[in-house]
Amino acid sequence: MQDIVKERLPSFTPEQSKLVKGSVDYIGINQYTATYMADQPTPQQPPTSYSSDWHVQYIFQRNGVPIGQKANSNWLYIVPTGMYGCVNYIREKYNNPTIIISENGMDQPANLTREEFLHDASRVEFYKTYLAELKKAIDDGANVVGYFAWSLLDNFEWLSGYTSKFGIVYVDFTTLKRYPKDSAYWFKNMLQASGPGSKDGAVTSGSTQAGSGVSSSNMAAAGGSATSSSPRVLLSLLVCLYLVLPSIFMLSF
Repeated sequence: MQDIVKERLPSFTPEQSKLVKGSVDYIGINQYTATYMADQPTPQQPPTSYSSDWHVQYIFQRNGVPIGQKANSNWLYIVPTGMYGCVNYIREKYNNPTIIISENGMDQPANLTREEFLHDASRVEFYKTYLAELKKAIDDGANVVGYFAWSLLDNFEWLSGYTSKFGIVYVDFTTLKRYPKDSAYWFKNMLQASGPGSKDGAVTSGSTQAGSGVSSSNMAAAGGSATSSSPRVLLSLLVCLYLVLPSIFMLSF
């Protein structure tokens, strides 16, 4: 980075360096996908930009074979092993800092029927496989203390508007009625099976039962009080809190 960016990098006084060294409270990771990287020859006068500083090109296939199944977004290919690789790299490279998975999920196109949205088997498989890879990283010693699924509700995406549906709850934007998808019920059942009293906190398949319209209050995932400091139990409880607290917040308005 120093060779590429050169004088555009900020400089720090010794006092400033001492102040920031080791000051990170946690590393937040938005983990969705993985790509192959290929050499990108540097032009004589490259434009100055965030992406041009990479000096690599990101590609999603090799020898004509995609790296994984494509979701709705052009950049989002489903590669569960990317979760393990990312978390484990940070553990090894940066002295195992505290990590929170701040976003993880996949999207569907907006042109599906409500029934097709509700029975989101591909999203269930996404979370099942990605969380299994995250559990492997935790078992290997990664200090992961939190996880956020993206997203609780179908929402307005920053670049895609309403054309990409990331939610585990379907939103009818005409009536604002909300319908839990199969993935929401999978999360609920997985948390129940992985919480206090379970055998080993393993990520399980659970069952699904999407269909009826409900309010956000009775959508909340079931949980319990922590009786163990096991990372996988803490992980499950944090997912549970992520599902419950936004529901309470929305009901207050």
